[in-house]
Amino acid sequence: MRSTNSNGEFITKWMQFAIYLHAADGLPYSRTEIDSSGRSWFVFSDKDRLARHLELEFNAGALVPATALFASQTFIRREMSDAKTQGDQTNVSSQPVSRS
Repeated sequence: MRSTNSNGEFITKWMQFAIYLHAADGLPYSRTEIDSSGRSWFVFSDKDRLARHLELEFNAGALVPATALFASQTFIRREMSDAKTQGDQTNVSSQPVSRS
């Protein structure tokens, strides 16, 4: 599930696409949120609503340097881990991340 909300944030639970967006500098990364069922949601700033276009490029086989891809994979996984740890230490949102 992917969408840009009214705050100009693009939210996705698709980790591979989040890694690509970060590696390609497609959209500025904002944060990772964990919903009540433990799913990770990756949040990017998308004031210009470019996410749909970037998703089409990704699905068509867009290329990024391998070093950027692996660095972004490490970054996104650490963000997931940190978000889950913070959620365990405080409270995990009882509602899914707002996609409207």
